[in-house]
Amino acid sequence: KLLTTEKDNGKVIDELYLSVLSRMPNDKEKAAALQTIKDGEADFDTYVKEYQKHVDALAAYEKTIPGTQAKWEADLNNRPVWTTLDPATLTSKEGATLTKQPDGAILLSGKVAATDTYTLTTKTDLKGITAIRIEVLPDPSLPAQGPGRAANGNFVLNQFEIKAKEEGAAGNANPVLLHKGVSTFNQDGFPIANALLNQQAAGWAVMPQFGKAHTAYFEFKTPVQTAKDTELTITMVQKYGGEHTIGKFRLSVTTTKPPLALTAPPEPLAKIFAVEPAKRTPEQVAELTRYFRDQDKELKRFQEAIAAIGKPIDKRQPGTQDLVWALINSKAFQFNH
Repeated sequence: KLLTTEKDNGKVIDELYLSVLSRMPNDKEKAAALQTIKDGEADFDTYVKEYQKHVDALAAYEKTIPGTQAKWEADLNNRPVWTTLDPATLTSKEGATLTKQPDGAILLSGKVAATDTYTLTTKTDLKGITAIRIEVLPDPSLPAQGPGRAANGNFVLNQFEIKAKEEGAAGNANPVLLHKGVSTFNQDGFPIANALLNQQAAGWAVMPQFGKAHTAYFEFKTPVQTAKDTELTITMVQKYGGEHTIGKFRLSVTTTKPPLALTAPPEPLAKIFAVEPAKRTPEQVAELTRYFRDQDKELKRFQEAIAAIGKPIDKRQPGTQDLVWALINSKAFQFNH
């Protein structure tokens, strides 16, 4: 700011000394400062090139934004159609009772063990299944209304497995490879991704959000496609201990092509998405673009890189920066502060 308004190097030096050390420079200091400013001019071209490199990188990225934003809009609005599974068999390794509810949920009752494993089998005529969803649900019969059976209403899902085979096919069912776990809520240190690790101390949990419904899904690395109906076996391992088992849940699958949107987009965006792209007003288009740019981490990275280096404004800039750096590292400055 000083260099944009003051062309006299002597006055620039006086102002810097007053700003940093609260005094004017003596003649020897002023002569040295003038030389520092002059010596720094050789670095200005390098400074300009470095700044321009970041500007060009941002400009190149800006050209990709329309395509990236279009994909972001499609992904955000890609709400899957879920089909609730109707298990034919439900078992608890420790003897708990699993009871189907009218809405397709499964409610646990009876014996509460420190650990447990639930196994469910079901059949579906869906072709090209791409993901599975688990909803953990509250219920008045559960401690703190659940969704877990622990005293505080929590649970820890250590391993979530699914196997599939064509109905009537010989041999064992094949494991379905799961990835990209997403959930509406994760306890600190217990994200949904942990439910694929099969480790006692790692799993998905929801403390302190007890007495509420939570949803998670896993995408399939390869869609499940069979000529006939598909037989599914789902296993839920809960070995954390302390009765941290799920008390009520519902399972669903989808054939919607990934990537999936777990929840509906924010209401303002949902209203815009409901309008065909060609019929959106300039204000709606601007709102979508603003929302996208606000959440675009890569765009922010380019912008922050430019802000960090600062815009070159004067060939004296490198020298004056060197001078200020020397002054704030001087004993006089450190003593005064």
